[in-house]
Amino acid sequence: MNNVIILSKPETDTTETATDAALPIDVSAPADKRVSEFWRSMSELEGTKEFNAALAREFGSDTGEDSSGVNRRRFVQVMGASLALAGASGCRWDRQNIHSFTRAPSSHVPGKPKYYASAFATGAIAQPVMVTSYDFRPIKVDGNPKHPMSNGASDITTQATVLSLYDPDRSQRVLEDGKESSWTSFGTAAKTIFGALAKRGGQGLSVIAESTSSPTYLALKAEFAKAFPQAQWVWFDGASSDNSRKGAQLAFGRDVRTMLELTEAKIIVSLDDDFLGAHPAHVKYSADWAKGRKPDSRTAANTVSRLYVIESRLSVTGGRADHRLPLRSRDIKGFAVALEGAIRSGGQAEYRDPEVARFLNALVKDLTKNRGASVVTVGEGQPAEVHAVVHRINDFLSNVGKTITYLNSGDTNAPTQAQDFARVVDDMNRGQVDTVLIIGANPAYAAPKSYGFADAYAKVKNRIHLAQYVDETSRTATWHLNEAHWLESWGDARAYDGTISIVQPMIRPIYDGKSAIETLSLVIALATGNVADSGYVLTRRTFSTLTHLFADNSALAAAPNPDFDSQGHVKEGDASASAPDAKLPLVITAFDKSWRQTLFDGVVSNSQFDKVTPAIVGFDVGSVDAPAARDQAVSGELELTFYVDGRMGDGRHSNNAWLQETPDFITKLTWDNALLVGPTTAKQLNVKDEQMVTVSVDGRELTVPVYIQPGQATGSMALALGYGRIAAGRVGGWKEGTLDHTISGFDANQLRDTSAVAFLSGVKITPTGETFKLASTMDHFVIDNAGF
Repeated sequence: MNNVIILSKPETDTTETATDAALPIDVSAPADKRVSEFWRSMSELEGTKEFNAALAREFGSDTGEDSSGVNRRRFVQVMGASLALAGASGCRWDRQNIHSFTRAPSSHVPGKPKYYASAFATGAIAQPVMVTSYDFRPIKVDGNPKHPMSNGASDITTQATVLSLYDPDRSQRVLEDGKESSWTSFGTAAKTIFGALAKRGGQGLSVIAESTSSPTYLALKAEFAKAFPQAQWVWFDGASSDNSRKGAQLAFGRDVRTMLELTEAKIIVSLDDDFLGAHPAHVKYSADWAKGRKPDSRTAANTVSRLYVIESRLSVTGGRADHRLPLRSRDIKGFAVALEGAIRSGGQAEYRDPEVARFLNALVKDLTKNRGASVVTVGEGQPAEVHAVVHRINDFLSNVGKTITYLNSGDTNAPTQAQDFARVVDDMNRGQVDTVLIIGANPAYAAPKSYGFADAYAKVKNRIHLAQYVDETSRTATWHLNEAHWLESWGDARAYDGTISIVQPMIRPIYDGKSAIETLSLVIALATGNVADSGYVLTRRTFSTLTHLFADNSALAAAPNPDFDSQGHVKEGDASASAPDAKLPLVITAFDKSWRQTLFDGVVSNSQFDKVTPAIVGFDVGSVDAPAARDQAVSGELELTFYVDGRMGDGRHSNNAWLQETPDFITKLTWDNALLVGPTTAKQLNVKDEQMVTVSVDGRELTVPVYIQPGQATGSMALALGYGRIAAGRVGGWKEGTLDHTISGFDANQLRDTSAVAFLSGVKITPTGETFKLASTMDHFVIDNAGF
């Protein structure tokens, strides 16, 4: 059934349900009132009045509200972007490709769709896509069937991003101190600002940019460093990959990217890693994992793979596990160390909790029997030491080169984001930053509030922010620059395996925005006295270099780099131009043939990262806390974990109504996040569903509703990032002065700490006495006790 999780009634002798041993079942109820063996929600399990009332109704409520009493979140406002999408025929197409329809192009048939390969990047990882366009208007985004990381598949955020193109809340103009301006006015002011900075070598200039894998962007960054050699450049993401990179450096002495080969694995072990739901490569991993789950193909050489999951919060991967162990995030380090010790010694693992010890020993036995056919993976939320231990486990089990490969991603000893960002904030506080250029990122919202970014940001004289929305960071910027949507832009990007795709526009920028590479080119041009290039020219120029690196055509590889005019065309008489093709009326260079083929396929051939086999170096995992027995976890320190929501991301999709309306994959919540608490923990804390509580830790507080979630580890709670924005838009929420649109969810960044961005200990919970109505589809369409 759609949007339904059918859960088995808990048994006392299984590891999976150990944390749910105190589920509040009313055994005194009459037999015909009790739930069946299967249940879909806590309401059904408990037989609440609300659930029984919903069960008695043949049809849903006709009051205009859903069954949980939550209205449709200002229906007219939600429909704004959808209506804009429906009226997309009023939009304009790229001027470079307009043809007069007095004689219609021979290839154009009105109403017949066309398909274009492109790429949608989130931070440094691109999702290869195929865009469906009707009459030159993009209306649907799917996976690129020719790309090895998608094979035609995609995820919900990729498909929903087409709605954001037509979002009327998108920034429509340049703003100076909050007042309407223009790119021309910015160019005049920026020439003075960046010209002066260039004269002193960029001293006093800091750039905060969202991570990218774009070869064109990185080439411009190198040019920027030449123009401003003393400027600071830091990468910032709301959910960074610091831990995995630091773990690789700890284990190997260098930065490498881990690639799972799940089709080759018989035993898969996940330590707090939702690789089927939240990993940058989850689209490919989901398909690969599914290939090993065909029971009709059982043979001696091809058996169904087995999945072990150890995690604190029930995730998409955990929901697919054959064996799942709920464990606090802080205890997973001790579990990993114990796992490695038992594998190396070949003996029995020792663990304070006997149930965990039994699980651990069964796991050790399975891994030992499947050397070279197993894989252990760890999530980004775990500290670097756990990542390093997992690398060492895979190496000891001879999995490297079989079920796991390492890729040379290019960064060998790059510093971490957290260190760089903290340094820039400190410099801003000390008055050492005269101008800050922020490209794409939204640190005023997404950075942990303990950084104190907002106060430091206000002390900078020139605050320039390029963004698609007038968001929390743009609100206090001296210059807000409206950024073009990826469906309006030229560019390039790399997928998780390093394969490069060309980003090509489907439509002319609706609000005349500029992409990140165009803005960066403009800044460099203003400082050096040159002319800024368009995104098309910049991308073509980069591709000419990529072609020589990766092309299969030896004749093309031997040709010199072409030179381009201001329109991105190869200049006449260029040494790389070939003889006229008799079959075509135009002279087409070898470069152009390769360029067009790449645009058609969406893949730059042979551009994936090189595989490497790094050697393990000695390292120390540090101290390991003795884990408490799980039934005693609540009496000790409570833990709070933060996770990236599969729909909102780090908050960038907050104004997308399609994603807000999509139920969470596990909780089935829509529109809001909530504090996820396990049944046993909730009972001991005496809190109930939808009860408002104040979460406090180290002087930071946040009031948030409780949502009781089976599968949550005892003594651990979870809260999704990406909610509680005050400058998302009319859908995600907006609050400023007299303007107040309902805020979607609660801002978890208020609790995050600079030194512990993934999980915190020592958390306290205080009920406020109030309640908050949460919208959940878990019990929608229920018609009988069995949940069918």
